[in-house]
Amino acid sequence: MQDALDSINAIDPGNLVASIDPTTNAIQITDNSGAGPLSIASNAVSDALGLAVTESGTNNTVPLQGDFVPIKLQATLNATGNGLTIFDASGTGPLEIPEIEIAFALGIAGVESGNDPLVGLVGKEPNPKESTGVISLLTRLETALRNGDDRELERVGVLLDAEIGRMTQIRGEIGSRLKVLEEADNRLKDQEVKLRESISQEFDTDLTEVIVEMTQRQTAFEANLQVTSQALQLTLLSFL
Repeated sequence: MQDALDSINAIDPGNLVASIDPTTNAIQITDNSGAGPLSIASNAVSDALGLAVTESGTNNTVPLQGDFVPIKLQATLNATGNGLTIFDASGTGPLEIPEIEIAFALGIAGVESGNDPLVGLVGKEPNPKESTGVISLLTRLETALRNGDDRELERVGVLLDAEIGRMTQIRGEIGSRLKVLEEADNRLKDQEVKLRESISQEFDTDLTEVIVEMTQRQTAFEANLQVTSQALQLTLLSFL
């Protein structure tokens, strides 16, 4: 609606001023040109905007009051999915939208099923997003089997083959990582054994064995001291 107001105001800036009547929600146009009562001819645009009327006088403080045009078409999101639903309240028959580029892009090309204004033309999602994974594929496979949809079965079969290949690749990657982890675990266990051996050699020595060894060393040390003492007491007379 704002685009329509901007287009009208751009025709004769300052002289023709279009706005929305806050009371009726219709378009009103103020004519400041002073050229006489403003009259707008009937055509497709003016009829659609409710402006095919003639001003009642030349008082520029009283704008030309357009007719309120009720909304005939209303677009909403589908109840499920991301497509569009078009409701037609015109009462002129089933709504039909030709397969032009924009209608095809929006997924709304088609014919309404009836004249009920409460039942709209349900469009298709133009760019559907499918969930991936085994569970989703199995669900689609079940649906295709129940419906006897050979085309969908063929498509799901290709996707299942790709999923099987992906799972095989993932299993290979997991196996490689497990092997690396096992090798690291074995290295850690070897290092633990060596560390325990080192600690045992330093702190877990048998006390009895240590005492015996210390006694033997003390005896040998004392014997060495005695021999050294005797050697120091020798004189030249000891060899005569």
